[in-house]
Amino acid sequence: MRKALDYANAGAFYLGQDAAEHAAAKVYLLERTQELLNQLLRMDGAYDVLSKGSMPRVAYWRGCTGVQGVGLGALDPDPISDLTVGGVRRGRLIREPDADSWEGLLYGFDAEKRLRVVKHGSSQNMREVTFVSYGEKQAVGYRFNCRMKEPYSIFVCDYGDDRRILHYASLYILYNTRHPECSQACELYDAAYDYEAGLLTGADERRVLYCEPPDRFLLCSTPLEERCLMKRRVYRFQIDEKGYYISWRCRDFDGDEEIAGDEDSPPVPIRRRSRAHSRLLFVED
Repeated sequence: MRKALDYANAGAFYLGQDAAEHAAAKVYLLERTQELLNQLLRMDGAYDVLSKGSMPRVAYWRGCTGVQGVGLGALDPDPISDLTVGGVRRGRLIREPDADSWEGLLYGFDAEKRLRVVKHGSSQNMREVTFVSYGEKQAVGYRFNCRMKEPYSIFVCDYGDDRRILHYASLYILYNTRHPECSQACELYDAAYDYEAGLLTGADERRVLYCEPPDRFLLCSTPLEERCLMKRRVYRFQIDEKGYYISWRCRDFDGDEEIAGDEDSPPVPIRRRSRAHSRLLFVED
């Protein structure tokens, strides 16, 4: 099976024939896309196996309602989107949901209190399901379309010795039913986090939108700069003495070159009280 996103072809298509002319960060993002895409497509055909018991037994359930714009709701590992994007809500965590009649998100935890499965939709219409596996200092989630039983997104969280998340990446794809190896990467998100005194104070966020498939047989007139949109933002958060966010400021980059003028931009106030994320975990304390 050939690679779904052959790096040589993708590099020429998205970065031009001479990738050396581009920032190393952009080359890294293509390589990261290839890595996650290959990892996700290895789960092709695994839906029935996972849903019928190969995952550890769920010991208890938690629920979440009122989610808007955050994929995993209250337990989403991305700590900054609900602070910096308007209208985004993590929702309300429900300690004792009715597992036979629910709507929103349903979280299944194993006996070690680790998140293992997330059901998206309702008990009558489960649209998507995410299965979470664990390695040494890492959690990986695979999301499937329940109707088609197809994988279409993956996230990877890397943790430090103190169980705080250091690096988070996610990838969404357009799955090709007839030829899975030709599935197309749609969006990559890659972020690293900084801490001070145990509290999250900054994030280095990189996002890539892929606009055209890297197919060597495709005759495409789309300008190179419109085929692959790569953005980088570096956030800094101000936190008060009680551990609540006060404001945030960000700097925009084109590749690794800072866009002029952002350094003097005023901080954006955070009007709602939100406690700073000190631990971004899928394990209940």
